[in-house]
Amino acid sequence: MDYLNPARTPYTAQDRALIGVEHARRARARFAGHPAYRPTPVRTIPGLAGTAAVHVKDESGRMGLGSFKALGGAYAVHLLDEREPGGPPFVCASAGNHGISVASGAAEVGVPSVVYLSEGVPETFAERLRALGAEVRRAGEDYDASMVAAQQAAQEHGWRLVADSSWEGYTAIPLDVMRGYTVLFDEVAELGTGKPGSGRPGERPSASAPGAGGPGALG
Repeated sequence: MDYLNPARTPYTAQDRALIGVEHARRARARFAGHPAYRPTPVRTIPGLAGTAAVHVKDESGRMGLGSFKALGGAYAVHLLDEREPGGPPFVCASAGNHGISVASGAAEVGVPSVVYLSEGVPETFAERLRALGAEVRRAGEDYDASMVAAQQAAQEHGWRLVADSSWEGYTAIPLDVMRGYTVLFDEVAELGTGKPGSGRPGERPSASAPGAGGPGALG
């Protein structure tokens, strides 16, 4: 990791209080009862880029939704529903898989969802959202415009905004989204022992874990 990012600073106790091993285990325990939950496989590519091997966490089959994003939005939705059962609809903006996750989580808790897409998002993606029960609304030429529309709708109608980005005054829900993603790291941590939740926090890793994805993977 030092080679990839020599400016990296140590992960502190304060950092772990925000996103750490306990959050990963808590999120994974919640997903454990989901009928579609399975740890995703790790694929090994020997000799890639001059290394002994590269191990790839393959998220393409995650819970039938096709992305690690399945873990984030849905997790935040479930936590919100736990705090306010049967509350108002969920709303988000999406350029990719975050909307799929929010719509899936909303369907699971029986609450309507509305997903804002920019005009540039393919209709095939909108159809996937509708199949999950979401109402799809088009707004603007890009993701930023669709996010503004989602924020305005949340304020106007009293809907619950589930965004995967944060800004001043809006951090708690995006933090829950990020904590949902840590399930995949807990899965990686158990590989050496075969026991869930067996990662040992605080030890220096012997390997780095950069992310990879196609265009729009972060939306």
